[in-house]
Amino acid sequence: MTSSHARSPASGNDLAVQRRQTKQDRSAVRQQRITQGAIIAISDYGIAGMTHRSVANKAGVSLAATTYYYATKNDIIADASRELLDGYVAAFHRFADKHRGNANRPTFRDFAFKLVLNAMDKHSVASVAWCEIIANISRQPELGHLARDWFSALHEVWQEIAGVLGADDAEGAVTSAIDTVIGFLFILLPLRLTESEAHSLLFGAGGDPAPHFPAPPPVSPAKGKKAAETRERILAAATDILIDEGAEALSFRRVAERAGLTPAAPTYYYPSISTLSNAAQQRLFENSKTRYRSVMSAIDYARLDLDQLVDVTTTIFLREATEFRDLSRASYPVYIQSRRDPVLRAGLWGLDEEQRRRWLQVLATVMPGSSPLYAWIMPALFIGKLIRILSMGGDMELLAKVRTEFAYDLGAMAKDQHWSSSKQK
Repeated sequence: MTSSHARSPASGNDLAVQRRQTKQDRSAVRQQRITQGAIIAISDYGIAGMTHRSVANKAGVSLAATTYYYATKNDIIADASRELLDGYVAAFHRFADKHRGNANRPTFRDFAFKLVLNAMDKHSVASVAWCEIIANISRQPELGHLARDWFSALHEVWQEIAGVLGADDAEGAVTSAIDTVIGFLFILLPLRLTESEAHSLLFGAGGDPAPHFPAPPPVSPAKGKKAAETRERILAAATDILIDEGAEALSFRRVAERAGLTPAAPTYYYPSISTLSNAAQQRLFENSKTRYRSVMSAIDYARLDLDQLVDVTTTIFLREATEFRDLSRASYPVYIQSRRDPVLRAGLWGLDEEQRRRWLQVLATVMPGSSPLYAWIMPALFIGKLIRILSMGGDMELLAKVRTEFAYDLGAMAKDQHWSSSKQK
């Protein structure tokens, strides 16, 4: 065998390369399994409840395998975020390619609303995981690049989709639609509405789905003034911990330290940490309603015009993004926790309804006869915009654009030319 072509098909060097490639392939498959396990664990337990062990369990691998690939919890979050982003962007490009030049293409409105419906059903695990990640990024500046990557990629691919679908004023419509879809995810995913309820809300001109949620369990009344004051100290301390440090930091010991009480005191009033956590999260909903009422009740609706409404909406938004930034950061993870804990849903629905009723009242004055759907679009837009900007670090350049963005949406609604209008073709 003198010819080089007569060599054995599997020389020693070739076998070594094949073994390395096989090992690399197995490693890539294992890491992919762990990443998918991380997405499921984040969806099931939230960022606060997700651990290396829970990821390993969901992925069906050993704990050692998970810690080998991810040294810290933030490494898991970052990889899960990249995996979700790659999947969404690829799907959006496929959608654009499918409908390019298609005479029977859907409207941009249909695209955005069906995305919400799909998120609530067949893509719910990935959608909840994404909401968890984006809501918690605002607490961790070192992860801000993840949000910037997300919104840069979304804006680019949604611009392509808006062009393919023939959306008017694609630049304004894309920013508005991204914020609105995010807001609807935070409003609707936690409530676990049925598909028909969600479809009626989005495609039925904003009708009231009228869901029914279990009321929070009654708390045994504190006996005497001193006991009531102690319970309030405990609840206030727990709420402050949620705001300042997040749900991960909540424990009876930390609450007792914060309230200046003995370690055993919180357990006397609250039988479990989950009971106290629920009460503190309900308090956050009530705080949000109180802030919203205090501002909206001061408005003279009879004198309100479109420019003033833009100014008022912008002012409320900027207060939430700056003065009440920590409260906003603490509230949105609680929205998603409501998906896992039915006890929280009544409080969240009460907050949603409060905002919708106020918007119905405002819009009836400023733009009589406008679609009732707009009373849902505006709170969704507000929430999504706030989450987007806070997750990107509350950048002043982004805040400076807020009034222009609200002016675009409210102006388009006043003419019934908003991208969400059923009249858009």
